Amino acid sequence: NNANIVFTGFSVLNKPFNTENEAAFINQLTLSYKDYFFSVNFSHLDFSNPSQNTYAYKLEGFNTDWVYIGTTQSVTFTNLNPGSYVLKIKAANGMGEWSTRQALLKITIVPPFWKTWWFYTLCTLAAVLLLFLFVRYREKKLKNEKLKLEQKVEERTKELQHEKLKVEEANKDIKDSITYAKRIQDA
Repeated sequence: NNANIVFTGFSVLNKPFNTENEAAFINQLTLSYKDYFFSVNFSHLDFSNPSQNTYAYKLEGFNTDWVYIGTTQSVTFTNLNPGSYVLKIKAANGMGEWSTRQALLKITIVPPFWKTWWFYTLCTLAAVLLLFLFVRYREKKLKNEKLKLEQKVEERTKELQHEKLKVEEANKDIKDSITYAKRIQDA
């Protein structure tokens, strides 16, 4: 059984994606993450008993085993994660002989911008920049507080030196008074 399998239609959100003629030649498809519901139609070109043709598919990147769908000539996918997939279709004729050929469709689902590497990089850079700016702001604030404290310490030191001079002067006056009183007493 060497008959081809062809894609006969494709719809996104239940709306035809391409005309049937174009769909037969599609081998690669790129969808947006918003295209969360899509269907692929196909047909086995073995016309010995077409109503008895059976099908199986495997979506590499999603299915690990073949999914046997009987005589149904379409498959629908919903809510696939962004990434790359390969849809493989195989078919058997009415006598159960599986075709040696398979139809392949590469499907790429583009993630939203907030799930892309460049957005993660941009967010990381923004976070690093914000952290850097926060550290710089804190350093500046701490330096200003340090200057204020140094000014207060300097003012207090001057006040203490002034008070010390007053105390020393008062102490000298008291000593001079005691010395004078002692001279008077000795005289």
